[in-house]
Amino acid sequence: MIKVRLQGTREEILWFREQILARNGNIEVNEISDFFNNKGTKKFVRNYMEISKAKKRK
Repeated sequence: MIKVRLQGTREEILWFREQILARNGNIEVNEISDFFNNKGTKKFVRNYMEISKAKKRK
C-alpha cells in the first residue's frame, strides 16, 4: 500500500483522480479522503489516498 497526498485546486485533483487513476488498470484505489483546506490560501486543497498494485486478473 502507498499513501499519496495530492495538493492543488479541487478541479485539478478531480481531474487526476478521474483521468489518471481511473483509467490505469495497474492501480487499485483503496481509500480517498475528503478535501482539506490549506492554511493561508483558499485556492488550494489537499486530498489523501491509499493505493496499491491491482491484483492480476485471470
